[in-house]
Amino acid sequence: MVDNPAFSKALVRGLQAQLPEPSYQVKLQDGQLLWTSQNEDQTVPWTHKPQTSWWLRLGIWLIPFLPLDSQL
Repeated sequence: MVDNPAFSKALVRGLQAQLPEPSYQVKLQDGQLLWTSQNEDQTVPWTHKPQTSWWLRLGIWLIPFLPLDSQL
């Protein structure tokens, strides 16, 4: 643990510079996942997984209904 505000700010800036763009923060809000991203100084909320088509989200939603246990 480091108790040096200047060092910790520099460390955070360095880590943020290394994050791939775009990057998202995932939170649980009212029992639902919420993705947020930073666009300049604005926080952008997403109620579904970002950069996915509705086809992909439909496929992910259907997976639990497939009888896959017998295939294991």
